Amino acid sequence: MSGNTGAGPALAAHSKDASTPGPTPASEASGTVKPASDSGDAISHALQQATDFVRGQPLASMGIFVIAGIAIGKVLSRR
Repeated sequence: MSGNTGAGPALAAHSKDASTPGPTPASEASGTVKPASDSGDAISHALQQATDFVRGQPLASMGIFVIAGIAIGKVLSRR
């Protein structure tokens, strides 16, 4: 077979070489999730505030969760 026939050469001409450096959709991802609506912004903001509080006040956070766990346990044990 002396001629280039078939889809092989056409596909090769349109494909990208994966070894070439440069930005790709994966390398351009920022790692942040954008909320779909304003309620998503509020939830995201509240989650960030909670995360900051837990990192800043770890003992107080543990105390709150222990008290909440005891209260939930008492409520559920009465049923």
